[in-house]
Amino acid sequence: MAQLIALPVELKQLILRSCDTPTYLQLAFSCWNLLLIASHTRVLVIHHLNETPGGPEDFDSISTTGLFRLLLQRSYRELYGAEHYFERKLVNLQGKVMNSRACSLRSRGEPGRALLSFQNDESVYLVKMDNRDLTLQQRIKLPAISTGTAEVLFAAEDTSDHNGVHILHIVKPLIDEEPYNGHPFVQQARKANSNGTVYLAFYPHALSGVGMSICSFREQIDYEPIAFATCRDVFAISWHHRQHPEDYQVVLYTVPLWADPKVEHGDGDWDEPKEANLVEPCQDDTSPLIGKPAILLHFKKAHPLYGSFQKLHDISRPRIDGQGLFSSPNGQPRLHDNACHVAFSDELALEFAIDIPFFSTHQAGDRSSGEPCHWQYLSIGIATHRVENWTVACLLKSESFPSAFRCDHQPNLDRGRRFDQWQIVARMDGYRESTTSNGPLIATSRLGTRIVVATWKTIYIWPVEPHALVNGDPNEFYPASWSSTEDMLVLRPVVIEMDAVCSQVDFTDNEDEMVALTDRGLMLLDFRPDGKGGLVTENWNDILNRSH
Repeated sequence: MAQLIALPVELKQLILRSCDTPTYLQLAFSCWNLLLIASHTRVLVIHHLNETPGGPEDFDSISTTGLFRLLLQRSYRELYGAEHYFERKLVNLQGKVMNSRACSLRSRGEPGRALLSFQNDESVYLVKMDNRDLTLQQRIKLPAISTGTAEVLFAAEDTSDHNGVHILHIVKPLIDEEPYNGHPFVQQARKANSNGTVYLAFYPHALSGVGMSICSFREQIDYEPIAFATCRDVFAISWHHRQHPEDYQVVLYTVPLWADPKVEHGDGDWDEPKEANLVEPCQDDTSPLIGKPAILLHFKKAHPLYGSFQKLHDISRPRIDGQGLFSSPNGQPRLHDNACHVAFSDELALEFAIDIPFFSTHQAGDRSSGEPCHWQYLSIGIATHRVENWTVACLLKSESFPSAFRCDHQPNLDRGRRFDQWQIVARMDGYRESTTSNGPLIATSRLGTRIVVATWKTIYIWPVEPHALVNGDPNEFYPASWSSTEDMLVLRPVVIEMDAVCSQVDFTDNEDEMVALTDRGLMLLDFRPDGKGGLVTENWNDILNRSH
């Protein structure tokens, strides 16, 4: 640094011009001498403004100081230097061990809500994360079981009219220290129940007006649940046979189980699910997720996007088969692959798996003239070249023109899932396939300005201006230097190296605040420009005490 400062001003200006904008700003704020040159050399500031996304401006009418301030504003939006100033808050669990599979960071309603579960703890904790803080909103205790121990398997929040929390758990009987030498039939029955019984409990939020309900799955005694999803009065469970590893089942339960609040808390009078559908006997490990428009999404292990989907309204009224399972009389609903051919270049089309859109715009039509509405959607797509075996992640755009009479004029991102005509608007530079069992983890912010991909201990964040990508020409917002030789816009990520392995990631209500479930515990990450960097810790017991 001393050698750089000792150079003539002209050479320092040349160096500051030749480096990229993040490095230019980092050098500028490393010492007062370089800051004066970087912020007061007008041609230098304008050069880096032209290299930073933000669109055209009337630079002639703005002072040099104002231009440098504008450059800083744009750099904050692009997260330049965030790897140096981002702040982390780690929740110190104080001896507790996180039950990662049972935790849920993906809330269907308010962003920044999470359900936390710990090993050897028969409670689930609903927490809210916002503005660099974490608060406990509700502690949910499983029914008291005197004949065994309960273990939380999965937890999910339902923000429909019922508005509550589903907890899938297993109750394992207490093991007698002395062996039972009685009747063989009794021995066989005791052994059959040693794996435990799976229950699903629904706990309404305080003001919902619905009582706690619970049901059991005794017909699946030989199976264990490996995935769970719920939406409104429908839920799905992926079952895996305990003795036959190749035997998987995804069962959809379609009856409103929570309409009757008469079941008393923990009295052993369990309700049984009255209707269910055997959706698909799977040949591989898959996880279900129920979308809003009655869609069942199937995820394969280590794959970031869903691999197939089924329309739930294709399932007619079920019937009981010879094995006691409920099945559709017209056969299983059709399984649709998440695969769409999209032009990657003039000579190449790739088969993309496309996620549910994370952003949409709406232009209302005119009923009197018959002009239709115009919807535009932005989504993430991932494709792998079948021969060369390279993988690419892109942002894709689609659109629809519904009649102004039929359009409800309300955003519905799930609607974009059924489109088959997509156009690539940008490539996500730096995307890498993960070789770990978790696979890449993908999350988007509420307003669609941030995309994050977490792979093991590395987090990639792509700043995005979604309006520029779906409306008009992206080159009006993004510099020409951001386009590849194929004239494709290339978005550059900010790379964050973590000291913990991520198993779940999501955004809070703030575009620059994330939450990550890691092997060290729950972690808040804040990328706002006023951050000072570093790690702070907060004890879990302090969070519990603060809620009382």
